[in-house]
Amino acid sequence: MAEGARDQGDEEYTPNVTPDRRFAPPRPRTLDEVFDKGRPQVSKSPGRCIFCSGYRLTKERVFPNWLRVLFPRSDSTTHTQGLIDWPIGPGATKMEPAITTQTKPGHSGTRKVRVVCQKCNGGWMSALEAQAKPLLLPLINGENGKISVEAQRVLATWASKTVMTAEFIHPKSAVIEVQERKLLMEHLLPPERWHVWMARYEGEVWRGLSMYQHSGTLDVPSVSRPGGVSHYVESTTFGIGHVVFYVVATTWERIHIPFLGFGVPGLARICPAPNLDIVWPPPFILGDAEVTRMSQSVGEILLSKT
Repeated sequence: MAEGARDQGDEEYTPNVTPDRRFAPPRPRTLDEVFDKGRPQVSKSPGRCIFCSGYRLTKERVFPNWLRVLFPRSDSTTHTQGLIDWPIGPGATKMEPAITTQTKPGHSGTRKVRVVCQKCNGGWMSALEAQAKPLLLPLINGENGKISVEAQRVLATWASKTVMTAEFIHPKSAVIEVQERKLLMEHLLPPERWHVWMARYEGEVWRGLSMYQHSGTLDVPSVSRPGGVSHYVESTTFGIGHVVFYVVATTWERIHIPFLGFGVPGLARICPAPNLDIVWPPPFILGDAEVTRMSQSVGEILLSKT
């Protein structure tokens, strides 16, 4: 396809889209899950940048355009979009989800959102992509080496920015708070209470820019507040070639206590950073079963709290 040509399905998504769903991987049976427990709305004025609140919005790809060289697509390429709706309320059971799927034209790498202003898109976000690209390429291609502390910071920030942008494919399901996006923009660091892991991946389901998200609220008991405190929690798993990222975002400062023990070995934590170089790959390499289990771990905990 000639440079500048438009992919089939290379459509634009704007903040006024109303369906509560997100995109799923370009593979059958790998669904994007939205877990909605009445979470608070994320404030963002219509037509303004989700990072700086500026105007003059531009189209931003969830995955950068340079990945099209590694993940080619054609007019016949499709991806699967899915919604898993868990019933909530009196009489609802945990085992009665309503599942709907759609086959959409185009590769998942073509998905765009119009929620980023021209200044951010061409400024700090472009600079972050330029920093991340040479770090990502060897990981995507399955090469071995070391990941420095500074490289871990860049990769964790890039992964967090990707999660923040992906939320707005369908903005009514977004949970990340405005101040968290602003913090990332200003400091080029993931927000406080964000956790980012990486893993070497040798499977098929997650290889082609697949993404899977869970989000919901947890009502945490509190000594000072008899009714407890509600916190959002969102996990995002996405795969790019031979590397998988796992990001947990939350407002609960003790989220690490239940979530670090979901039993998947082979994860390398890059946020909060260990202040040590990481030898890559880790001793344990993940396959499809391990990554799928990891992607569903937060949703299982959320369901256990209903």
